[in-house]
Amino acid sequence: MKQIQTGLEAYLNDKSEYPGFQGDLGVGAAGARTTNPINKFCDTDDGFQNANCVGTTYMNPVPANPRPGKDDPDQYKYASKDDATPAKDCVANKTCVTYTIVFKLESGSGTFTKGTYQANENGIVRTGDY
Repeated sequence: MKQIQTGLEAYLNDKSEYPGFQGDLGVGAAGARTTNPINKFCDTDDGFQNANCVGTTYMNPVPANPRPGKDDPDQYKYASKDDATPAKDCVANKTCVTYTIVFKLESGSGTFTKGTYQANENGIVRTGDY
């Protein structure tokens, strides 16, 4: 997760905003878990994509959500918020000023215990039990 956050900060430094992508990371564009995964982080407006990057590559590959939680539809999601309406998802022609990545840990990892988490530009916080 920290590697993705580092890539997001580099993107912010280069483009003065976060990517506008909304959706699942490490999965296919239509939600398929095995074909055309959203596994690259590039300097496009969406940032996360399944096509090869043209220009700066911030991360390749973006790690897929590991098993056993791989098929859980409520985890490993990215969303950005815009400057005009911070409570709404960022859309075209808006500046994306914040992001969140929601994820779950089925077991502890490093200093993190089993549970649900939210990563954003301020760090990573535990948001509940798993």
